[in-house]
Amino acid sequence: MYKGFSEVGPMTEEAENACRVRNLNYYDVEYALKSVQGKILTLVEASHSDKEQRKATKDIVNQLFSSQMVEQYNCALNMANRGDGSAT
Repeated sequence: MYKGFSEVGPMTEEAENACRVRNLNYYDVEYALKSVQGKILTLVEASHSDKEQRKATKDIVNQLFSSQMVEQYNCALNMANRGDGSAT
């Protein structure tokens, strides 16, 4: 059963190090997530003819992406609070 993005848990030290090496920050991640979100919403729009079903699916997609963006923001904030300026 699908558990959703919120079940992923905190970012591992290895993932944090990979972000530092690639010099990623929260805004890079946010831009990438919003870009993918827009593409998925376009696909949903094209694939559902029923207006209610389309809205329900889009609401779920938006909720999942919103949750993931909050998690990424919190991770970046935690990294910044530890003194790692590359995360902000």
